[in-house]
Amino acid sequence: GILIIDDDKVLLKVLNAILTKADYYVQAITSPLEFWDTLRRMDPDLIILDVDIPTLGGIELCGALRADERYKAIPVMFISSYNDAETLQRCFAA
Repeated sequence: GILIIDDDKVLLKVLNAILTKADYYVQAITSPLEFWDTLRRMDPDLIILDVDIPTLGGIELCGALRADERYKAIPVMFISSYNDAETLQRCFAA
């Protein structure tokens, strides 16, 4: 399954529709506060994170994920409207 976290509800609906149509199980959430509980319940094969999530950014969330032995091997994909070199470098570093 795929876990998506983004505060943009429209984008979540679009991604959910596309991925569900491609026969993936998708869990979409808008709050980083729901992330860890959803992660434990779901045990996803892929996590899609928004770079700019309010309260806790996606890059920081990815860093915490990578520091946890249970979840560090899960592939992470970032989505963002940013395309500057600094943001891209921060994503790869996380």
